[in-house]
Amino acid sequence: MQKAYNEIVTEYVGLPDKLKKDGVQRVPLGFADTDIGNTDLKDSKSVCTYAKKLVGKLKKAEDNNKKRLNAARELICTKAGALLKSKVISNLFTCLRKSKKDADAGTDDTAKDDAKKDITTFDNNGYKRIGRLMKLMGKKCLIKDTAKSKKARVVSLFRKTLKTKIKRKTGNTALSDDEKTKIAGDIRAAVLKKYSQATKIETTFSSTDRRQLRPRRALSGEVEVQTTYDLDTPGQVADQVDVSSSLNGFDVVSQGSSFQPTDGTVENTDAVTEISDQLPTGETTTGATTPPTGETNPKATTEKADVSAGVKEVVFGAAAAICATALLV
Repeated sequence: MQKAYNEIVTEYVGLPDKLKKDGVQRVPLGFADTDIGNTDLKDSKSVCTYAKKLVGKLKKAEDNNKKRLNAARELICTKAGALLKSKVISNLFTCLRKSKKDADAGTDDTAKDDAKKDITTFDNNGYKRIGRLMKLMGKKCLIKDTAKSKKARVVSLFRKTLKTKIKRKTGNTALSDDEKTKIAGDIRAAVLKKYSQATKIETTFSSTDRRQLRPRRALSGEVEVQTTYDLDTPGQVADQVDVSSSLNGFDVVSQGSSFQPTDGTVENTDAVTEISDQLPTGETTTGATTPPTGETNPKATTEKADVSAGVKEVVFGAAAAICATALLV
């Protein structure tokens, strides 16, 4: 994981120099480019000349900016997304948790300290870097749950599973449906207390006993409670959801958690509509025609004036929009 992450970071840091060598540079827009003060607004040709020069620069700036964005998104969305979906991150979390669990179950104090230090080191260093990468991914990319679904905001990247084994402190009464509902609610509250952004929280129950009295009512004994929920980020390896303080009347026999990346793929954002640099020239065309009889067309003068005025209105409207856009750049 470290190697894959470092490759992404190295390429991302080197993007400006690489793009510069490929001729992708920023296009400066000075005051002279956006100043319409020297343009004769009553002359459609003058307006078109101004618009053509400005739009040409905007088009070049758009093309270069698109190349920069595509290069950055190729790394952040495509390459980092593939790293996320490859389960490298989730496997590392699982490995660190398992190492600590195995060490705690033994009597080797050195192994316990080493496992704890490994988790602390990762949480304070590696996890923070992964977290920043995923936050950047959330801002720059989109996600598709299935091939046919629409692209959506990058959320719920991970599906976490919390397994809790509980046993009633006294008595041999099996869990009733009302008790299961309450326990599920208590665990839900504990999950949200630890991860306020958790969604799709679901809890199921299963008894360690094989026999059952009747449907929906299990025999007494240890009960496994499995709670799954979605998270935008996996949380630190050392994080624990505290359910013991919420489950009155029950002892927590054991507890463990794991997670996997959710289904779907991280995608680039949709392309923005390109700027069209095909502008009118401002040249007026003659609308007059000569009737076959040789008589002058009484509508010719009026039609010519209307066409000329129409061109000015269209061109000026486009130039006004261009000016407004330029002022916002």
